[in-house]
Amino acid sequence: PVPAAPKEAPPPPPSEAPPVMTSGQGDGAGDGFASGTNKDFAGQKAAPKQDTQPAAPKPAGKAPPPPPPAPRAGELDESELSVKPNIRCSPARIAALYPQAAIDNDAEADIPVEVVVDATGRITNPKAKIDPGFGLKQAAEQALVYACRPSAIPRDKAGAAVAARVVHTLHFQLE
Repeated sequence: PVPAAPKEAPPPPPSEAPPVMTSGQGDGAGDGFASGTNKDFAGQKAAPKQDTQPAAPKPAGKAPPPPPPAPRAGELDESELSVKPNIRCSPARIAALYPQAAIDNDAEADIPVEVVVDATGRITNPKAKIDPGFGLKQAAEQALVYACRPSAIPRDKAGAAVAARVVHTLHFQLE
């Protein structure tokens, strides 16, 4: 038998190691993140992906965010909950929303605001129960949405996440 011809040795590996793909690292200039171009992969060119279906037309502008989940059986009152969403607010954010007219007139007020805490913990539909004037009603409604967060997601007696209607009193006080 004739000896087989010696096989050619594989090419030596490149001197640089390939970059490791991670998220959240880098200076934003593209390192650490995948790019949209085809690069060499193990010595071969990567073939572009072929779509089997035509792309759907994209709507103009930004798409609206998905609607929040609908409450299971309507909004429950605080008395019907096993877990109540105590609302906590950032004093600094509330101070930033204090209306200039109220500051100029030394107006202070405690304003009860009824809100809905949905099944995801988002505060919506603020309605102040009183209007002391000087823009404090609108500031209280705005503060509940932008400066406050519930401590927990409301849950019914069975333990399911639900939307709940709660009342929280905001204290607008000048220092």
